[in-house]
Amino acid sequence: MNKIVLLIILFLPIRASAALPDSSFTWTIKTISMGNCQVINSYALLGDTIINGSIHGKIFISRDSVFNAEASEYFCAIRDSSGMWSIVYNEETESHVTYNFNLGAGDTSSVYNAYLGYQKVYVNSVDSILIAGKYRKRLGIGFDPGTSIWEYWIEGIGSTTGLFYPACFIFDYGFLLSCTFYQDDLYHTFSEDGLCGCYKTDTYPREFDQTIEIYPVPVNDIIRIDIPYTLDHLSYAIFSLDGKNIDKNSIQPGTNEIDLSSCAPGSYVIILLSRNKKIMAKTIIAN
Repeated sequence: MNKIVLLIILFLPIRASAALPDSSFTWTIKTISMGNCQVINSYALLGDTIINGSIHGKIFISRDSVFNAEASEYFCAIRDSSGMWSIVYNEETESHVTYNFNLGAGDTSSVYNAYLGYQKVYVNSVDSILIAGKYRKRLGIGFDPGTSIWEYWIEGIGSTTGLFYPACFIFDYGFLLSCTFYQDDLYHTFSEDGLCGCYKTDTYPREFDQTIEIYPVPVNDIIRIDIPYTLDHLSYAIFSLDGKNIDKNSIQPGTNEIDLSSCAPGSYVIILLSRNKKIMAKTIIAN
């Protein structure tokens, strides 16, 4: 008796490796003019919406380096389609292709940024970068073909010039991605000095910038944090610049001492939280 073997193949949808992060992800982006920080904003993906028949993630803007959902405003919708990211800006219906993570070395493409519109880009390198324990594809983007690299596109994150500003090739003005957070933890710091924000208090006054003190910098063994008694439910987290959590614990108002003697010499980022909301991020240097 012959046996008939029936092979059933199920075709399931596969998300591209460059899929958008979830709603626990935030970006902090600086606006730079003549080398100086002018404005700093943070963005987060909060929920979904349907535009032109397709599901998009909704991105909100908070006008400071610490994202505050309650004070945020809807900014745009974003969609990943097999490695191509498209954005629909607020009060618009047109979808703009902003990234194509399927490109290879030597390829060219036209992508949209929120400042200049559609721009031509050249992929001058392709490699990978280790972020939070995972290697991610990285495209080196230039404004002409060859070896020059003006910015990097990183899968799942966007451009090092900021999520909405790929190919923004201006020498005296531009945007920089300072850092990204995932589930309230520092995911990766992109700025050379490790700072997530420029804390330009004359532009965006923040009371805690004037009342919280972290010293000494640099630190040999013990770092001290002076916190006013008007704040409560406090905690801190310390990260290396590659996003590794070095220490995390609760603290109290008043003067706190944290032992960093076991840390290797280098730069670290300390995050302070009150009632589970980030209230300060500061780079510390361990000798």
